[in-house]
Amino acid sequence: MLSKWLPQEEILAISHDEALQSCKEALTILREVGDRGGEGRTQSNLGLIYADLNDNNQALKYSEEALNILREVGDRGIEGITLSHLGEIYAKLGEKERSRQYYQEALKIFREVGDRWEEGRTLHSLGKLYFNQGNIDVALACFLLARSILEEVQYPDRGSTQRWIKKLHENIGNEQFAVLLAQVELQASHIVEQALHALLPLN
Repeated sequence: MLSKWLPQEEILAISHDEALQSCKEALTILREVGDRGGEGRTQSNLGLIYADLNDNNQALKYSEEALNILREVGDRGIEGITLSHLGEIYAKLGEKERSRQYYQEALKIFREVGDRWEEGRTLHSLGKLYFNQGNIDVALACFLLARSILEEVQYPDRGSTQRWIKKLHENIGNEQFAVLLAQVELQASHIVEQALHALLPLN
């Protein structure tokens, strides 16, 4: 029975049916005993599972309920992860501005609590969001920052960020990429902060 929050990789390694059943059993017990923190963490797990099943309505329902509880109990780390999951869901739904807002909130929390792993993952997700909107300078800045952090923490799928950089490179060609890299590389943090504060809005 999944009565605690587990990392995304561990949750998704379990079959969906098994994970859903276990989380829902845990949720019933946690509510009975009044464990609000456990309830919030378990709802966050459920939101992740439903998102992986592409059931966005259920994913939003559980993730938003989790977010309210996690804020109530002050669980900042899992609050940030839930915000990042909501960013992913809204990105899939095409609500880019809302997605960006959730990612921005998540990133702020990860930096506050020193969670470099999730900071890198969220920057990677932001890079994809900006790339898909054609904001390639911001996308590249996000990917460069994400790559550095994910290499630092030895994130298992850190090669994914390099593949997105390669995709961006191929999309704009060698000459333009070289110019863009020179412009972005040394000021990537500044470019991302400007974008997140809506000085460079998404199209």
